[in-house]
Amino acid sequence: MDLPWLYTLPIWINAAIFFVVLFSSLEVSYRIGLIRKRKGKGGEQDRRGDVVLTAMLGMLGLILAFTYSFTVSRSDKRKAAVQAEVNALSTAFDRADLLENPHRRKLQSLLLDYTKTLIFEFKTFRSPELARERLMLVAEKQSHLWPATRAMAVEDGPPAPLQLSVVQSINDVLDAFDNRMHAGAD
Repeated sequence: MDLPWLYTLPIWINAAIFFVVLFSSLEVSYRIGLIRKRKGKGGEQDRRGDVVLTAMLGMLGLILAFTYSFTVSRSDKRKAAVQAEVNALSTAFDRADLLENPHRRKLQSLLLDYTKTLIFEFKTFRSPELARERLMLVAEKQSHLWPATRAMAVEDGPPAPLQLSVVQSINDVLDAFDNRMHAGAD
């Protein structure tokens, strides 16, 4: 069953729907039980009902435990992706500081502009148009990083170890963004 509209609703509306369905099911089951008890269909059936109720509650506990575990692991994965991206950005910025002046200023200003585009507000992702617009801005800023890195690396012939470490750190920045987007989309 595909319910894409369910993912676009705010969480409190989803919770309200869940509790209304849950409590209405509980009430209907209770009323059916009262009717059956009045008709005299109790006794042995009540004991079997206790076993079924115990099994259902055990199953509910397992479902809640697995759901919580899954949610926590996804959250940890997202946090780790954000932390890896921050580390990659700071490493690239610090390594660019070791370059000679024209390339240092160029790469550091491009990294700073790129970093500013990575700060998303929560409302950005409520609308697919705003999210697409923001991601296009990030892609545009990313597209300026690699040509500047390439110009720095090949300016004076074969790149030196310092230039290669800057190239690697810029590559790590670009990879970290992709990893964060994959972790967020999971």
